[in-house]
Amino acid sequence: MKNHPPSRAHSRGQNRLLPPPRTGVSGRLLPLAAAVAALLASVGSHQATTILQDGFETPDISAPTYKYYGHGDTFSVWTVIDDGIGERPYLHANPPYFVVEGTQAMELNQGSGVRTTFNAVAGETYTLSFLLRHSSNIQPLPLEVSAAGQSTTFFYNVDNIYELKTFTFTPTLNDPAAELRLYNPSPVGDYATWSIDAVKLTVPEAGSTGLLLSLAGSSLLVFIRMNRTLLER
Repeated sequence: MKNHPPSRAHSRGQNRLLPPPRTGVSGRLLPLAAAVAALLASVGSHQATTILQDGFETPDISAPTYKYYGHGDTFSVWTVIDDGIGERPYLHANPPYFVVEGTQAMELNQGSGVRTTFNAVAGETYTLSFLLRHSSNIQPLPLEVSAAGQSTTFFYNVDNIYELKTFTFTPTLNDPAAELRLYNPSPVGDYATWSIDAVKLTVPEAGSTGLLLSLAGSSLLVFIRMNRTLLER
C-alpha cells in the first residue's frame, strides 16, 4: 500500500513555528512607568544643604537666665539691631522662660531684631524656617523678615505658642554677603515682643535638582514613545 504524504494543511500545522507569547502592553510599560515615577518623586524629596542653622544656644546664659544686647552687638552668627528706645532685645533661657527647642531663645522687643549674611546664588530656591511666638500682653506688629532683597511678614495664629514659619525665596543676583534679617517693627512701648528660635536656611544641593529633572524628562519621553508604538501594533 502506497504511503501518501501528509496533506499540505497537516504539514503546515506540524512544521509551523509558533511565535512566542506576546507580553501585554501594560506588562512592558509598568517597569518604566515605575522608574519615571521614582525619579519624579526624588526631585521633590532630595536632600537639601543647610546654609545656616542656629537655635540661640550660644552663648550659654543658664545663669542668670537672660542677657541683654545693644545695637551692633554680636553673638553666634548674629548682629543685633536696636533703636535704643525702651527695653533692649535679649536671649532668655529655660527655665524660667518658655522654650520648646533646646534651652534658649531670642526675645525681640519693639524696634529690635537680628541680622546675618549668607552667600546667595541667583536662581537658587532657598527656604527659611523658624519658630515664632507672641510672648507678651501687648500685641506687636507682624514680624518683618527679609532675605537677599526679598521680604515678607509673619503673625501668630495662637497666642503664646511657638509656631513654625517658612519663607521660600529665589535671589535674582549673586551676593556673597546677602543679608538675612528678622525685625520687630512695633512702635515705641515696651513688651510688644516676639520670641524666635530654631532659625534654619536651606537650599537644594547644587545641580542635583536640574539633573534629576533632566533624567525624569528623558525617561518620560521614552515612556511616551514606547506607549505610542505598542498601542499602534
